[in-house]
Amino acid sequence: MARQEVTEKIAKAFNDVATGVYVDPTKTTLKDWLNPWLWEYKKQTLRPSTFKDYLCYIERHINPAIGHYKLKDWRPEHLQALYNTKYQEGLSISTIKQIHVVLHSALDQALKNGLVNRNVS
Repeated sequence: MARQEVTEKIAKAFNDVATGVYVDPTKTTLKDWLNPWLWEYKKQTLRPSTFKDYLCYIERHINPAIGHYKLKDWRPEHLQALYNTKYQEGLSISTIKQIHVVLHSALDQALKNGLVNRNVS
């Protein structure tokens, strides 16, 4: 990691602490991460209808089922259990794939931010 990157990460961490949005990475749950990820990293890049869909997937399907898991404890079987449960509940394969897209993107950003060691999706 370049010196400037480290300096930027430290400055961001100090800013997060100062503004009260810092969450200890070892205690961060999926639910804790999805909201800032969606609003800070995705909102500007998504069409309004896609943003609304992502928000619905998160609030209706992801957070109630697996939002309580800590990011550091995530395992592929948690995702598979979610997909199996949603299929048994009658969700279409395309909806389940969209839930996967949301999770994969959120975990990719969590990896870039150093919140996880790997993207289990």
